[in-house]
Amino acid sequence: MGLWNLYFIYKLLFALGGTLQFHLGWNLLLALFLILPSFHWFLSSLRFVLALLAATLLLYSELPLPPLARAWSQIENLQGFSWIYVQELLGRVISWEVSVAALVILLLYLVLNRWLRITSFVLVAIVVTPLWQWQQKATVLPVATQATPTQTTAIKTPTQSPAELLTAFQQQEAKRVVDLTQLGQKPAFDVILLHICSLAWDDLRFAKQDKHPLWQQFDVVFEQFSTGASYSGPAAIRVLRAACGQQEHTALYQAAPQQCYLFQQLQQLGLQPYALMNHDGHFDNFFELVSQNLAVPGLKPVMPTTAAVAMRGFDDSPILSDRQVLFNWFNQRTKEAPPAALYYNTISLHDGNRLPNSSLSSLQSYPQRLNTLLTDVQAFIQLIAASQRPAVVMFVPEHGAAVEGDELQMAGLREIPSPGIVRVPVGVKLVNFPQTQPQAPVLVKEPSSYLALVKLLENTIKNHALQTGLQNASLTADLPQTALVAQNEQTIVMADPNDKRYHMRTPDGVWVTAESKK
Repeated sequence: MGLWNLYFIYKLLFALGGTLQFHLGWNLLLALFLILPSFHWFLSSLRFVLALLAATLLLYSELPLPPLARAWSQIENLQGFSWIYVQELLGRVISWEVSVAALVILLLYLVLNRWLRITSFVLVAIVVTPLWQWQQKATVLPVATQATPTQTTAIKTPTQSPAELLTAFQQQEAKRVVDLTQLGQKPAFDVILLHICSLAWDDLRFAKQDKHPLWQQFDVVFEQFSTGASYSGPAAIRVLRAACGQQEHTALYQAAPQQCYLFQQLQQLGLQPYALMNHDGHFDNFFELVSQNLAVPGLKPVMPTTAAVAMRGFDDSPILSDRQVLFNWFNQRTKEAPPAALYYNTISLHDGNRLPNSSLSSLQSYPQRLNTLLTDVQAFIQLIAASQRPAVVMFVPEHGAAVEGDELQMAGLREIPSPGIVRVPVGVKLVNFPQTQPQAPVLVKEPSSYLALVKLLENTIKNHALQTGLQNASLTADLPQTALVAQNEQTIVMADPNDKRYHMRTPDGVWVTAESKK
């Protein structure tokens, strides 16, 4: 096979290191195709071209990358990546240590190939290495290390197949709605939704920010909150349609019943709606998705021009200071201003962001950027408290950052909406409400999602919390539970409500079941 031996040697080493999934059958077939004798230059040339194409496609399928069709559909977005970000992504797959090792292997090959039949050893290794790997470990779906799934009331039949569980979940979710307008009461407080890109429990612990003082200042913290998506667009649609149960992915891009749109409900209750972002929202049509799902005529998200640029995004676009954007908006309002409903979206934690005058990669700077964001939110809550304006502040991540990656996806990749990506830390703070209990967050340990946030708002209004004080038990009473079901265009990950397993439907429609590691 000549230099083709190096192709298989490098792949086998990557497979042993856990970087790729080595497909025994296809690699063996490719190797046999390469060693077939050829007696004509044209046939040899044709074989080389076909082998090169096959080897490239095979290698792509073995790496922890999105399906080729999915990647091709996103080619326009990928073209927007800055060269610095492309270099960082390549570095996650091919480090300098790997490059040095590859050079050493090449030199050894050139020396040993003079005396040994390297092809024979490679053919044996192609067969033996995958078999040895299969004996060493079973494929396990990555899960969040924060906690194990708890029993939900959504689906209880233990004999249901994954497809039946999914159908039952979707049927139940289609019936659920929380209609705030039926309360007949106008809230006398602001509702501020901070939608945070790229933060899961796993990322929080990786960055060692799970002990940040902000978490102790919240009145309610959701420990098992699922975003239902691992990309920003679907996550934004879901949170803006939070008043209804969780929709199937394709339904997100169709009109929803009017009662589903949270900010439309808040406007009908008499709150003045606002929408801000610390970025321009052009990537992947995010601006339009948010505008449509705010569902308030004339309301579109604004990127202020008065805030300083804090960093540059993966496409070299400016990202503004969260503190300045939020502070400027709040300070521009007078004490007599009517209660407001604010949707704020920040991408300060997004993969590929670069800090000014820093050589750190986005993964290396993630802990620093996260600490800044949490401190900014803490300062914003203190600003509201000093104003004496009552407000309900909801800190809701879109999805995780996948800063560590796993055996199915490299760091930063979120094509598979695994539990470690979609299970996020959600906190709620009722600012300037009368405090009647010691200030310690109530931990909601049941599986939850967006509908629980709207129900918490309903409890706040219905129980007159602004007059009677913070009764945390009443705030979190009867919050709807939602099993972890996360979906992208081609992949679904679902927690089994009856045990510690997770089910994943792959892009080809096959269900795979894995045990939880915790």
